Amino acid sequence: MQQPHEVATSPDSRALFAAWQLAASGPPGVRSARRQLTRTPEPGAVALRCRYRHLLDPAAAPVPRGETPSWDRWCEITRIETEGDLALVRAPSNAAAVFERLRALEDSATLRIVTVNALQGLGDTARQHDQHEAAAQLLTAAIDLAANDGYRFGEVRALVSLGYLTMAVSSAHEALDFFERALQVAEAIPDALFAANAGLGAAEATLRLGRPGQARDRAAAAYRAFDTLGSHMGAGNAAERLASAHRALDQPGEVVSALTLAQGHFRQAGSTVGQVNALDGLGEAALAAGHHDEAAGHFTAARDLAGPAYERGRLNAVQGLARAARARHQWQVAADHHRSALDGFDALGDLVGQMHAFDGLAICAGHLDGAAEELRVRLQSVQALERLRASRNDHSVQLEYRRRFTGIYQAAMRSALAQHDPDAATYLLECLAGRRLAGLLDSLPATGTDAAELTAHLTAMADQRLAGRLADPQSRTERVARLLGATAIRHAVADQARDALDDLAASLFLPLDPSEASGLLAAAPDGMHVLVVAADATTPGELCHVWRDASGETHLGSVALPAATLDTMNRYVTGTSGYPGIGDLAPLRHLVPDRLRAELAASTPQAPVRLLLIPLGGLWLLPWPALLLDDHRVLGEVAELSLCPSLTVAKALRERPRANAEHAAASRTAVWHNPTLTEHRYRLDSALGCAPLPIADAAGARRALLAAPSGPVVIVGHGRPVDGSAYLELAPGEIVTTAELLASKPAARLALICCWGAADRSSVTADPLTLAVTALIAGSREVLATVGELADSPQATFFVQRILASRTTSLPSAVTQATRALLAGPGMREAPVAHWAPIITLAAGGT
Repeated sequence: MQQPHEVATSPDSRALFAAWQLAASGPPGVRSARRQLTRTPEPGAVALRCRYRHLLDPAAAPVPRGETPSWDRWCEITRIETEGDLALVRAPSNAAAVFERLRALEDSATLRIVTVNALQGLGDTARQHDQHEAAAQLLTAAIDLAANDGYRFGEVRALVSLGYLTMAVSSAHEALDFFERALQVAEAIPDALFAANAGLGAAEATLRLGRPGQARDRAAAAYRAFDTLGSHMGAGNAAERLASAHRALDQPGEVVSALTLAQGHFRQAGSTVGQVNALDGLGEAALAAGHHDEAAGHFTAARDLAGPAYERGRLNAVQGLARAARARHQWQVAADHHRSALDGFDALGDLVGQMHAFDGLAICAGHLDGAAEELRVRLQSVQALERLRASRNDHSVQLEYRRRFTGIYQAAMRSALAQHDPDAATYLLECLAGRRLAGLLDSLPATGTDAAELTAHLTAMADQRLAGRLADPQSRTERVARLLGATAIRHAVADQARDALDDLAASLFLPLDPSEASGLLAAAPDGMHVLVVAADATTPGELCHVWRDASGETHLGSVALPAATLDTMNRYVTGTSGYPGIGDLAPLRHLVPDRLRAELAASTPQAPVRLLLIPLGGLWLLPWPALLLDDHRVLGEVAELSLCPSLTVAKALRERPRANAEHAAASRTAVWHNPTLTEHRYRLDSALGCAPLPIADAAGARRALLAAPSGPVVIVGHGRPVDGSAYLELAPGEIVTTAELLASKPAARLALICCWGAADRSSVTADPLTLAVTALIAGSREVLATVGELADSPQATFFVQRILASRTTSLPSAVTQATRALLAGPGMREAPVAHWAPIITLAAGGT
């Protein structure tokens, strides 16, 4: 590798200096400079290549007249830049001082290449020393300055570095965005080396997002590019990423080959960091193959080579030594290594490292001190993870952490079940339920929903126009223009609408302390069954449950679900089930514990079971009332069923003060019916004992929904799913969004008779922030709503009318009675469940 002074005074440097001077003379000079450079080989040193690429970049800012450096100044700048780049590889602790010297040499006010390169170098130095906040500020400043000055090569370099920083301490989703943006700019310049760098970063981010096949292909392409360009550092990094992808694809032979290749390239490049990482990877491969002594040798070599200069690499090697000790059953030695690594990763703010250390410590604790101590350590790991999720205001990032560290939750749940610890299991299920709704209940924002309301409203109105539900102008030209505009708005704003509300809720994410879990089940009313169910909480394909029976006894368990059950669940959750009948849903009976199914079978109409059901994740989307029991009855006719998103939400709702309850019960029911619906026209006068309060128009319905009168409110309309969310159509052009409901004061008893009121496809991976759930959060005590699509049919009309006309004081009781009445009709047990099963009651399960 050339030394800094050799780079600065090389023939490449002289040729480039001449071209730079020529480009500063104006457009003719720029053209001449580019012609000269196209006949000149691209320099290898970044200090020269950045300027070479800038002159050839067709969209670059011009070299400013009167600001070109002298030859001596040019040599000084390029020498110090090269010195800094070499220090980053060979002696990172010395690099900061070099780049600060470089920063002082800036002599341009409009094309600040020197400053951008200095900021880039300082950012990379901070990144190598795990000074994450400083690194982020420096790299962001470099990106902003480069973009402002039209120095696209500098923008690409800083974007790649920021991508790696983001991936290390934050989100692979965000990192992939940075890498893709860098790749786009690099290909436009064009710069093959930094395009390969960006592609390599994208490969790692893709791997972290669970797409190893794509990651392997991207890493292989990057390796070929680096190898062709003669970049040992780049080729070593690409070979290392390729090994990671092969590992994820369970290809051990290819892993060792790729790591050996990487080690050779890093040795050629003189990279301590690269060699340490390759040694660590070879240790992992040996450990996986059962060669424990060989693995310990690789890890020891990596630890010693890393030393204090590369702390993260040293800690990774210490973790490897801990795993090698565990393989030899040296539990105390392993525990000491894991504890040392945990402290180090905590100081670095490295979540991935912390989670691996926690997992190892828990395994050691189980062997040294018993299963109870293992559970304690595993709960600590979940607490640390939940605190980190709460620190992020991005819903997508919170979900990513949940997905990336599924194994942490699963291991803790397996430990809780093995210990038969109901408090620990309840705590873990509450974490899996999601904590956004708990935060909303704790501090419902009085303001801050404006952006969410605006974007949600624009999305819904665009969807209305696209579906032809708004009157269009007479001019064909104007109609086409508006249609195209609606399409653009819907696709441009829909993500903003969903993200604005999701992130508003995410910002209120409220972590749960394990000590609070014991009070959640205890808060349920006496005589009521409470069932919390989650799929994949312990092992993929298994169902985990916590069930508190009517006597107050708590039962824990997990069961491997039959293939037919998994298939039925998947088809319903993904919307590919068609219109099933009760018999088609029979495999779902395995979602209810055997003993509870027996109690349900023993129930009578005179003594129905009261059940609060909390189904997590995709289970929320299932038609629970149609679940077929062992005695051929369905859940909806034997149980007074309430659904709630979490135990925390149920407890908070029960503790709400009941203002003017007696007055509200005696008030007339306000009813609105979307005029475009064929069915669902209810005759309630005689059943209610007094005439319902008709709502005059859609605007009045909107007011009644958002600022309800004292009595019950019934809204019959269309639920329109759009881009992962849903909105309520009261009439063509009159809509209500979830964000608006969040800021409303809805009726204590609310009926939303529409499709997708209580669930949508976005509920699969998160606590369901839907129309009905939001109304519950905003103030309703009971909400009648739907999971999925409710038929616009006479049978559905009959069913809902029986519910609304019931004299019972409880909506769950009214739904149970109406279910029995409907299913007693001829042929109804063979009919599609869409006539009735989507209707559920969201409530706290009693008072």
